[in-house]
Amino acid sequence: MLGVIVPARNEEENIANVINNLTGCKVNKENIYVVDNQSSDRTAEIAQEMGVNILFCKDIGYQATLKKGLNELKNKNYQKFLIIDGDNEIGIKSIENCLAQFEKFNLIIGYREKIKRISERIVNKYFNYKYGIRDLMCGVKCGDIKLYNENNILEFGIDFFKFDKIHKNDVCNFQIDLNQRKETRLGNAFFVNLSLIINLIKFLIHRK
Repeated sequence: MLGVIVPARNEEENIANVINNLTGCKVNKENIYVVDNQSSDRTAEIAQEMGVNILFCKDIGYQATLKKGLNELKNKNYQKFLIIDGDNEIGIKSIENCLAQFEKFNLIIGYREKIKRISERIVNKYFNYKYGIRDLMCGVKCGDIKLYNENNILEFGIDFFKFDKIHKNDVCNFQIDLNQRKETRLGNAFFVNLSLIINLIKFLIHRK
């Protein structure tokens, strides 16, 4: 059974489109979980009006939101998860492409054609070489719930998966159609680059 997590913070302009894209791909509303991350707008209200499940995450941050959602799926005994960001950057075609593969591979991850941040490119080079994952921070991920590392602590999802259970042949990467946003949700470019590299180093140290 597939459960869908939609992390969202102040996405009242986008959340309805995301939900419609999912239902347009034959995902039942009862299996969609919008995880509201302390929104100050009508994100949660709109999602509730559309008949999907609402979870509230008190801890600010994308990683905390994913934890809240994935733990809920585990508690409800879902076997598969799908993550689609609530900002509507991921179009319906990309969701269709992902869902077409979810029974064939243990892990399906989209990848962006162009990645501006040099730190993201460095992170992706490592994870692609080691685990066959081309774009670890892409906003669309799908796979076996058993691959989720509920004890993840590093920023940007660096240790989001149980990588010792991931094999390159079981990973499917597919290029996504991206609806670009004007602003970035990650913040100052210098500090984001620095933080990404620091968290990658922490990951490498922990893996030794």
